[in-house]
Amino acid sequence: MLSRRAIEVLKTMIEAEKAGEYDEAEIVCEGRTCWLGIERLSRKMVDSLVQHVAVSHVSEPGSLERYTINGTGRKIAEDPSIADRIVSAILRGEPIDESGNAVNHAPKP
Repeated sequence: MLSRRAIEVLKTMIEAEKAGEYDEAEIVCEGRTCWLGIERLSRKMVDSLVQHVAVSHVSEPGSLERYTINGTGRKIAEDPSIADRIVSAILRGEPIDESGNAVNHAPKP
């Protein structure tokens, strides 16, 4: 389950994007030290956001690690209850959409 603090971080990222403050909407990590704007974040929380597929790794080779919120992260910010469903489906190898709902593929003829 994502912590209340992790949900707040996702909401902060969304608000920064809406305000056009894209640098403030990225999590930047160097080793175990992570930042969202001027706010320091725990590496454990960033790893949890990655595990829940709420952020995407957007770093370029040789640079600091950078993460941006993605569609799944936006859905989790709207409804935090889906976070565990997403992780469970991933662990089972089931295809899901951004909200953690099963995606049924039509059988091939």
